[in-house]
Amino acid sequence: MRGQLFVTGLVSAIFLTGTVFAHEGATGVVKERMDMMENLKSVMKTLAPMVKGQKEMDSQVVIEQAKIIRQNTGEVLLSKFPKDSIHGPSEALPEIWQEWDKFKGYNTKLSELGMALNEAAGDPDAVIATFKAIGGTCGACHKQFKKD
Repeated sequence: MRGQLFVTGLVSAIFLTGTVFAHEGATGVVKERMDMMENLKSVMKTLAPMVKGQKEMDSQVVIEQAKIIRQNTGEVLLSKFPKDSIHGPSEALPEIWQEWDKFKGYNTKLSELGMALNEAAGDPDAVIATFKAIGGTCGACHKQFKKD
């Protein structure tokens, strides 16, 4: 029960920190990275019911979602953050470029967790643990590098 409450709180926090995306008017690289973040958010929404025990754990769905994480992280994600690209409706804070190595570290961790999620697909407990780690990584990065 305690674990379910933690997961429910974690999922809620992730959705609340990223619920209102100001995509209207976004263009170019800012829109591209916002779309990538939406893809990552959809992974969490897809996995949450399985992690919370509301839906049966489906290893094929887990594998598909792990692939989405890997496709939306790593060098491809970093390329969507050229120096000082905070124009328009961007929710990125200038701290990203001031602390690039830390930002890059969150991205690397998320990419690694995408691989770990793929490997965990057949083990519900490992999926839950990896899901929590993904949520924690996203939340920590958003807290430091995303506008409220």
